[in-house]
Amino acid sequence: MSLENITEKLIADLRIRLLDLRNSNRLLNYKHAERSKTQVRIVDEQPDFLHNSLISGKSLSFCSLPEPENELPDEKTDTFLMELEEARRLDKDWTNLIEEDITSDNALRMDRAIRDRVRTKLGLPSTKGGRLVSVADWARISGIAPSYDLPLPVVSDVEEDKHIDSDIQTLLLPDNMQGKLAGVMDHARTAQQEMGVNLLHMAIGFLEWVETSQAEKSMIAPLLLYPVEIDRRPMKAKGQYRYFLCGESEPIINITLRQRLAQDYNLIIPDIDEGDTAESYMGKVVKVIEGMARWKVRRFATLGLFSFSRLVMYNDLDPSRWGDVGGLASTGVLGELFGLREAGNPTAEAHDIEDPAVESEVPLLIRDADSSQHRAIIDVMRGRNLVVKGPPGTGKSQTIANIIAAALAKKMHVLFIAEKAAALDVVKKRLDDAELGEFCFELHSTKVKKTEVLASLERRLNITPEKSSASIEAALGELRSLRDRLTKHALTMNLPFSTLEVRDRGAWRKATIHDILWAEQRTRATVPHFSGLDRVVLPNAMETTRFDFERRCDRLAAIERIVAETIERFGGVDAHPWSFVIRPTIQVLDIPEIVELSRRVKESIDLLDKAVVSITTFGVRVPGDLLGIKEFSQSIASLPVPEVNADDSVLRLVLDDPSREEAISVLANDLEARIQALGERDRRLVSGSATLTAEMAATLVRQAKELGVADMSLEHLAKKTSQVRSELGRWNKVIELAKRLLDVFGIRSAPTPRVLGMVKQAADMLARTQRAALLNRLPSVVEETAHGVLERAHARIAGLRTKDAELRKSLVFDVSVSVTDLRHHARVLKTTGIFGRLGSEFKTAKKTGLAMLKGSETIADVKMAGMLIELAEHMEALQALCWFSVNDTDGRCA
Repeated sequence: MSLENITEKLIADLRIRLLDLRNSNRLLNYKHAERSKTQVRIVDEQPDFLHNSLISGKSLSFCSLPEPENELPDEKTDTFLMELEEARRLDKDWTNLIEEDITSDNALRMDRAIRDRVRTKLGLPSTKGGRLVSVADWARISGIAPSYDLPLPVVSDVEEDKHIDSDIQTLLLPDNMQGKLAGVMDHARTAQQEMGVNLLHMAIGFLEWVETSQAEKSMIAPLLLYPVEIDRRPMKAKGQYRYFLCGESEPIINITLRQRLAQDYNLIIPDIDEGDTAESYMGKVVKVIEGMARWKVRRFATLGLFSFSRLVMYNDLDPSRWGDVGGLASTGVLGELFGLREAGNPTAEAHDIEDPAVESEVPLLIRDADSSQHRAIIDVMRGRNLVVKGPPGTGKSQTIANIIAAALAKKMHVLFIAEKAAALDVVKKRLDDAELGEFCFELHSTKVKKTEVLASLERRLNITPEKSSASIEAALGELRSLRDRLTKHALTMNLPFSTLEVRDRGAWRKATIHDILWAEQRTRATVPHFSGLDRVVLPNAMETTRFDFERRCDRLAAIERIVAETIERFGGVDAHPWSFVIRPTIQVLDIPEIVELSRRVKESIDLLDKAVVSITTFGVRVPGDLLGIKEFSQSIASLPVPEVNADDSVLRLVLDDPSREEAISVLANDLEARIQALGERDRRLVSGSATLTAEMAATLVRQAKELGVADMSLEHLAKKTSQVRSELGRWNKVIELAKRLLDVFGIRSAPTPRVLGMVKQAADMLARTQRAALLNRLPSVVEETAHGVLERAHARIAGLRTKDAELRKSLVFDVSVSVTDLRHHARVLKTTGIFGRLGSEFKTAKKTGLAMLKGSETIADVKMAGMLIELAEHMEALQALCWFSVNDTDGRCA
């Protein structure tokens, strides 16, 4: 047996398997279910009228029975209908009945019994004595033949109007017909969207048959199937629609039924000829089944869903349809699929798409294509049979569009088929976008209508080209020029550059410009915190060898290790004792000078430290940095220096011992008397113009005795006078000093020794009080409630100090960043999306947060935002208690 004969036999076997010949196939055993929402049965219509209307494209409207006049009004309420539905669902006899004809008298009696039970449950009046007509009776009363077997052709020349109008009669009441047609329409639309195939057909004529004469139940199978579409338009009644049926294609016969009858009973169902109608075709089938017991043709007409996808494939595989082509077996493709012929290289070969020979095979691409997609296009244009695999979104549809466009450029014909309509639509849209849609002839689903096909052919015949061949060639020339420039750029980017080397798949090679640029970008992405890399200049970079590179890597590793040790020991690089050094290089000869200067600096710092300790004993707060100390010393130097005098020792003598008050008073009185006497004496003795009388001499003798100077010589008396005058001047200064102290304390009484003693005690108390406490003195501290307020303030201050110490373990306080800025940065870090992170606002917030973190630990942005909010709240609490000093460089609590 030849290779082609083997292939033909395999195709024939597979073709038979496309037909489902089991009894469960609806094309062999169709079940009419009145409650099904995928079918509607037609009554009282002529088969030939339906046939002619459907193949001519005439629109037909579905018609329901009129509302029964004797239906009880109280059985139309929502309450009754809900109870009726529930009662039917629970009634087993009714459930078994719904697969049969529910218009029969038996069904009407059962329905009436269920309704009566519902009426009794709801307390409605009984209907005993009355009788409701059946649906069939109501149809007859309305002038409609209720039988599902359509009427025979009219013998007379006069056709009844109801058989030639545009209405299709059903045996359904209005509400029931609306629900069933809506269900049929929804199912048909879903199948159309998912599979791209119209499953909605009008079946006219059914064959009722049995497998054997002893079979209990017979089966029915449709004979003629008309592809149709259903549409609806709203009516004036709310929620009601009018449904229309339209068909434009010739009917097809039930191929599955014909194959089954030919296989099991050697009966050949005939094809439908060009002049056949529904009546004539059913007559042909009647002749074929003559002699078959219990077999007959039923004149049914049913609108339903019928699947024919496999039947179409079955017809396509018919060898007689291939004509002079030689059959499928001669194509060679099936031989490779069946494994009967060598398929060649199973993997795709690499192609140089810039090669002019390759370019001539695929001159144009209407969609972007990567190297693998381009290889697939080239292989197809070379006549290879191949399979392209890939998950959704990998460009299979655009590759197919490129293949079709390349084939059109070669004046080839392309057949594109797909299981899903969505795949066809995607490729068609890509071709439309490339202005190649007019070259596509759609022959699937609803596109196979006669009017659609004719309109499509007419549109193509009237196409006029919008571009000349010269303009197309010019555009192609520009395209090639741009492509050559890009190719040159790509080659340049991949040329070895300088002496640099990179490791590529385990081997070293010369670095290209592409390698260098991408390495720089990867470094920026990997180490975003080292913004200083922009300022790094590598000398002799063009001559850098692999050895130089490795040596620099070792140096960087050493620096990294030193930085890590510095951070571990001091908490950060900025905290290192030599972090203030900004000189880039230090020579060996500079080291002795640096050591000497360092020693002198240490001595100065030691002296400064002692001075600070000495000053702080007086309660004066000394700044913690050199700039602050310098300003502090300038302020001290600008203060006025008090005059040196003996008043301090005299005042302290008085204040040290209040018991000397009496002696001080006697001394003061004695000095006052001496001063007056000496003054009078001087006035009398020294004044040359005065005349000493006996009275004056007697007075002087008396005063001299009182002062105890009567026995002194004049020389001795002169010396005493000079001494007394000197002491008197000193005491006057003491008195003035005391008066000033009393004014400071607000004491208006005479400066007696007791008053001076009290002033001394107050001065000592002030001297022992720290200056910070004196600056914060408030009248409220002496109120009755001050004690409780102070206790609460003390407790809150203790908590703030604990929180302050805890935050300083992980954060560096920067007083230049306000509370408002901290909260803003925290909000940016927490709420910015993935694209917003490229903006300057997010980068500023990130940089601020990183600068305030201690250590090198990497934390998430949300956690960093929480830490900034926590710091902002702490700073607000400090400011609320006036404990945060803006003059304090590190922001510590006082």
